Amino acid sequence: MSGVVQILDIKDDFFQTFKFKSGPTIGSGLSGNVVLATHLDNPNIKRAVKMFSSCNEEDAIKSKKLFVREVKMMQSVDHPNILKAIVAVRCPMYLAICMPFYQKGSLSSLLHELTPSHLAVYFAQLTCVLSFLDHKRIVHADIKPSNILVDDQQNVILGDFGLAFSVPQGTEVISSDKVGGTPAFMAPELFTSGNVDPFKLDVYSLGATFWCILFQKEPKSTLTFDYLFEINKSPDIPQPYRWALTKMLDPVLNKRLHINLLLAKLREIRFCPTIIDHLTKADNSR
Repeated sequence: MSGVVQILDIKDDFFQTFKFKSGPTIGSGLSGNVVLATHLDNPNIKRAVKMFSSCNEEDAIKSKKLFVREVKMMQSVDHPNILKAIVAVRCPMYLAICMPFYQKGSLSSLLHELTPSHLAVYFAQLTCVLSFLDHKRIVHADIKPSNILVDDQQNVILGDFGLAFSVPQGTEVISSDKVGGTPAFMAPELFTSGNVDPFKLDVYSLGATFWCILFQKEPKSTLTFDYLFEINKSPDIPQPYRWALTKMLDPVLNKRLHINLLLAKLREIRFCPTIIDHLTKADNSR
């Protein structure tokens, strides 16, 4: 079963139509800004609204493509740890996707306060999410702490599918020129011309994200970053994290772990079995 995202064409402004007050910007990205929206009749109802810029004709064409692609991706996935869209709208002046608002914010703003128990839960949940996307043949292409939200029950929610794409059945490699991302979280092979394994790109990005959770910080470099060097000089990293990070962040593509092998290993060692069993059973029922 896929997530159902309703797309509405409205004649007026989104906020006026749905009786929301536009608040501060709480995020920004390739396509535009995400603003906090508060319901006028009930201030306890808050939403995150992603607005796609359309300042001129060129921006409007680009925004439409990004909007359609992101909505399509959100329609094709239904998982408890993936951000859902409530409604998508086409307004006269802009396009927008209305989504739940998570008060705790993103992992990027919470790294300094995470505990070992958070790490274990997030490690299990995100591995299951990536395995789910792999099964759907979807590549997120921009996994990083700022694109991962945390709900009130301390679950992680993967969001921002603006760069995501589907890989056709039978396609094993794609051109590196067709993939975007955030440099510090991009696999090394993306910085050279040629073909790449699309699904191992997300594995690398997820490994980099796990590194951030484990070390409670993000890489200082905005370009490439030697995660393995930092891991190798840190003797106190517990298993299975050291093994998993080393395998996920291997710069040699053929040596990098496939996400389903990682999930199988976590099952074998009974790592967070309740979480993994619950999420994988739910995946199989969809």
